[in-house]
Amino acid sequence: MGLDEILKLICEIEIKRQRVNVGLFDALGYVFASDIYALRDLPSFDNSALDGYAFAYDDKNIPLKVCASVLAGDMNEYKISKGECYKTMTGAPFAEGCDTLVAIEHANFNENGELLIPGDIKKGNALKLRGEELKKGELLFRAGQILNPSAITMLAAQGIAEISVFAKPRLCVFCTGSEIKEPGEVASNKQIYNSNASAILSLLASNHYGANYLGIIKDNKSSISQTLQHALNSADIVITSGGASKGDADYMASVLGELGFEALFNSIAFRPASPTKLFKKDEKFVLVSPGNPLSCFVACYFVLLTLIRHFLGYKNPLAKTQNATLKSTLHFKSGRDNLIIGSVKDGVFSPYNDGKFSPSQILPLIKSNAFSIANDGISVLEANSKIKIYKF
Repeated sequence: MGLDEILKLICEIEIKRQRVNVGLFDALGYVFASDIYALRDLPSFDNSALDGYAFAYDDKNIPLKVCASVLAGDMNEYKISKGECYKTMTGAPFAEGCDTLVAIEHANFNENGELLIPGDIKKGNALKLRGEELKKGELLFRAGQILNPSAITMLAAQGIAEISVFAKPRLCVFCTGSEIKEPGEVASNKQIYNSNASAILSLLASNHYGANYLGIIKDNKSSISQTLQHALNSADIVITSGGASKGDADYMASVLGELGFEALFNSIAFRPASPTKLFKKDEKFVLVSPGNPLSCFVACYFVLLTLIRHFLGYKNPLAKTQNATLKSTLHFKSGRDNLIIGSVKDGVFSPYNDGKFSPSQILPLIKSNAFSIANDGISVLEANSKIKIYKF
């Protein structure tokens, strides 16, 4: 199966989602579990858009006595009489009878200190009417929408402190390999540092997902089995790096089979993430990502994040795309989808190193800011072709 088929399969998995209540400060990245309606008008009272003087428009041609100042948060009741006005600050309520405001910088006064209204002022100037932005009972958000900063702002403006959302999956990460060391440890020339854990955890964190990290597990069946069972006790999705291919020391698939997991797929016809595997048992998932750094990053970007977004209840769990124009011609091998790595600027996508890279590399990631995909059957993409890109 190619990448599109794999992602379609993931989005069709039946998930038994749990509802939880979270506070607004912790709500970023969650998904609404139910429709949300406005609890109050917005604004909830007539108020001033500017610092100035509020008055009755019918009195605009006579000098007006300034009665008092009204500040934002003032709970007193004010009512004007003929020939009066109130100094009114931004956000402060309009006194009863006022329907227009002249800004402080446009205000003039006579020798008696009375306000003179400019002749060109329009009725209703700088007045924010109750409910002009939003009426009580209006639909604000539908179930399945994402809680982003603007949504959280609106909820707070409605006085909502807690919101019902779908629970985020509990995530656990570990890496396998007798040849890898953690950053900060001493490594020989024949050992490599573990970049994959940092890649996975930072990719998750950048999308507002936390994970428990269990470290590096040696390449033996017993250690892998024990670690998996420990991880599955507290996680909904376990992400492993390494042990995804068919080497002599790649035990992951056999261990998962012995633990009763079913393989949803054992590979993807997609370079460079072809060894990626996904297993499921009951409501638990294990994603086995490749050990090569670029392959691991790509597998987690496309497969893991899609799975998490689907778990969370996103209406569209797929990564967002943008349109771009390909700068140079590229050629591809058939029989698989092919990743293109590059940089996009001003709508033009420039492939990294003429489209050449190795799954074991990291440099293409730091020299680029976007992916594109040439699906199987595309042998050439000509310069100036219109393509879809994924910013990362």
